[in-house]
Amino acid sequence: MEYESARALLWQLEGLAKALPHANRLAVTLARSALGPAGAQALEAGLQKLQRFPLSTRMLREVHAILLGLEALPHMQAKTQHALDDIMHAVHEPTSRPLVTIARTTSRLETLAPFHDGNKRMRTIFVALLGAHFELLTQPFLLLKAASDGTVEGFVTQVVECAITTQQQIKQLLVMREKHKQLLVAKRAPLRALQVLEFMQMHPSVRVQDVAGELGVPYQSAANLVAQLQKFELVKEVTGQKRERRFVYEAVLTTL
Repeated sequence: MEYESARALLWQLEGLAKALPHANRLAVTLARSALGPAGAQALEAGLQKLQRFPLSTRMLREVHAILLGLEALPHMQAKTQHALDDIMHAVHEPTSRPLVTIARTTSRLETLAPFHDGNKRMRTIFVALLGAHFELLTQPFLLLKAASDGTVEGFVTQVVECAITTQQQIKQLLVMREKHKQLLVAKRAPLRALQVLEFMQMHPSVRVQDVAGELGVPYQSAANLVAQLQKFELVKEVTGQKRERRFVYEAVLTTL
């Protein structure tokens, strides 16, 4: 796959993201699908840090701590930290071909495996952070979940495949969102029901108390709203229990 073809696809993806009023919500949905809730939170924290500070070893370690739910940075041997510093130095070297830099530094990170846990998810997060660092993507839509063959060509091919898949997912999610919105309008459902559905686009599996906390409404009010979505067959209860029931937005999970 040609390098310029990959760049062109990323430009298309970036243009699509900028044109969408809810691009950040879609990015959160995709990140949760690829990384899980903790990984999506770690990535979001890293992107926020990147708006104020340059990408660094310290930032990666802070993101890793968030990924693992730790308040303090996990111990890292000095030799490993020096090797990670070298990778960061390569990231900041001037380049006119950022995808090559991303491919090479990501391969080095995979080989180093500097973290005692979560190296695969950190690799995905690292690529997304590099995309923002090089201003290729303002939203984390480049979420490469599998390792490449270690070559620049293999990495670029992986980028192309991910960009194409992501564009398809975004379009499917948007079509689904509009279809279900129109259904609720036609059924004269309350505005709060639509808010629940929008919340579940980012969190496809929730409990009633999650909805109540998000909307700031009493538990029973949230339960009534979820029941309405059940009535319209938009969400489904999956536990079969009377307590701690969990509801899923299957259309989102199927799209992802």
